[in-house]
Amino acid sequence: MNQKRIGCFRWIVFIIGLVLLQFMGRTQAGDLPVVSGSTPKINGGLQAEVFRFVRTEQRGFAPVFRDGELIIPGVTNTVGVFQFRYHGPGPADFFGFGSPIDGKFGSRFTGYRVHDANGWRELGLGYCGTGAAAYPLLPDTDYELEISLAISELAKADQISVSFDSPIATFWSEPFAISRR
Repeated sequence: MNQKRIGCFRWIVFIIGLVLLQFMGRTQAGDLPVVSGSTPKINGGLQAEVFRFVRTEQRGFAPVFRDGELIIPGVTNTVGVFQFRYHGPGPADFFGFGSPIDGKFGSRFTGYRVHDANGWRELGLGYCGTGAAAYPLLPDTDYELEISLAISELAKADQISVSFDSPIATFWSEPFAISRR
């Protein structure tokens, strides 16, 4: 095989792996979410000790100008701040756009479950993965996760649960409501 085909093959395998990760450990609509402290179906020996919602915060992104002309308007997004700690045999990689800084980590490839009058259901989201990578988090260490809650369906839900994903495990937060905090 030539180098171009090998590179293309690697990208295809990577993308298939990400797609499979999005579906591993998920339950069917109407089931209760897997909550903090429970063991996911495929966990690589990891177990969440704490994964709970703490508060919402607003994150602003400044507008971008070039030669005095607005190119990208400024936006404000809602993020959820979560307390997370896991137990495991050693450091485990989790998806994000950068290493943890002072115990804070910005999660990527988040899954969302919402509860309303019809029960629990997953929101179908897709991710391109551009720029994201897996970064090591230490076991038995407290982390503050920032997870985007800037999805209109979340504000309408009675309760929400979000996932925190690694290549070997998917953890779901304790259910929470945005409007109550």
